Amino acid sequence: MDRKGQNSTLETRKLVIIQHGKGETYKKIAELLNMKPNTVGDIVRRYKNEGRIEPKKQLGQPKKLTAKEERLIVRKIKANPRLRAPKIVEEVRIECKKQISASTIRRTIKAYG
Repeated sequence: MDRKGQNSTLETRKLVIIQHGKGETYKKIAELLNMKPNTVGDIVRRYKNEGRIEPKKQLGQPKKLTAKEERLIVRKIKANPRLRAPKIVEEVRIECKKQISASTIRRTIKAYG
């Protein structure tokens, strides 16, 4: 499931915990900090259950290609469907100045159908 919105800052999370400690309701804290009451509840719940206010670290390796670079690969395949992955690797290396493998190209093509 894709996330909507952005992570709240560490300072904002600290303020939520402080305000909750003073006895403020989720709704009042949300109005004060310009966020949704559900977000306030999530921050407080995480603090109570896990004892942390920091976001979790990113799991897994970041993507090698940006969305723009992926679209470039798809355009190349649509223009010439017989183009092989190693040939695309060479072209991407020249155009995007990135070192990627043929399997990354194949995975991208498969993801876009």
